[in-house]
Amino acid sequence: MLRTFTFLSAAFLLLTMACKKGNPVEEQSFGLLELELIQLPGTPALQVYMESSMLKDSLVAGPAGSYKAQILAADKKTKVTFRKKGSNEVLLDTNVLVKSGEKMNLRLAFSEDLGIKSFLKGKSGFGNDSASFQLFNKLPTAIQSNTLKVDVVLYKLNNTTGEFDELTVFENYQRLKLHPKVVIVPMKDSDQMDITYFIRYKNADTGEFILDTSGNDLAVLGFTAGKEHIISTTADELDLGGGTVMYFYSVQPIEL
Repeated sequence: MLRTFTFLSAAFLLLTMACKKGNPVEEQSFGLLELELIQLPGTPALQVYMESSMLKDSLVAGPAGSYKAQILAADKKTKVTFRKKGSNEVLLDTNVLVKSGEKMNLRLAFSEDLGIKSFLKGKSGFGNDSASFQLFNKLPTAIQSNTLKVDVVLYKLNNTTGEFDELTVFENYQRLKLHPKVVIVPMKDSDQMDITYFIRYKNADTGEFILDTSGNDLAVLGFTAGKEHIISTTADELDLGGGTVMYFYSVQPIEL
C-alpha cells in the first residue's frame, strides 16, 4: 500500500460532506487528486511534481486501489509531471483541473520492459462475467512499417453458426502506442459456452488483411474474467539463419 499524507483521512472526511451546508472543502475550494501507478513488468518508482514542487514520497506500483493522494486548489489548472526516481527525464506530464469537492483519479501505465508509457482511462464498471482491455501495438517494423496505416478488427467466434462476428475496429493502430479504445467483452454466450475472441490486422488504405510469415492473419486473445487488461500485440521471431527471419503473430495479456 502506498504511503499517503497524514492529513489524507481528514481530506476524505471533508469530501464526503460535499453536499452538506457549510462544507469547508467547497468554501475553501479544494479538490482531491488520486495518483495510481499500474503494476506492470519493469515499472520503476516514479517521482511526482505538482508544478515545480516535488512530492515527498515517490509513486510506487501496487495492486489496484493503491494510490497517492494530493489536495489541490479547485478550478485551477495544475501541471503534474512524472519522472523516474533519480532522473530528471520527464516521462509524462499533464494538466489537471479539479472542481470544488471533487475527487479525480489519474492512472499511469509505465513499463520499461514492455515499452508502455501512457495515461489510462478510469476503471470501467463490469461484472465477473466480463473482462475489459486496451491494445498496445508492439508489432515489429517487418510487419508494420512506419508508413503503413493499420486498423485492427475485433471478432468473436459465434458458437452457434461457426462464423466470425465482427465486433469493433481499432482505427489508426500506431506502433509503440496504447490505443485509447477500451472494450468490455462477455466471457460466455447465452448458452454459457466460452467465447473466443481474436483480432486481424488490416491495411487501412487497401482494406486487405496483413499476413504474418506463415500466412496467418489472426491472433487469438485471452482474458481473465472480472479483470482489466492491456493486450500487447506483437510477433514472435524465428531466425532461420542466413539473414532469414520468420514472424508469427502473438499477444501478451497483462492483467491490471
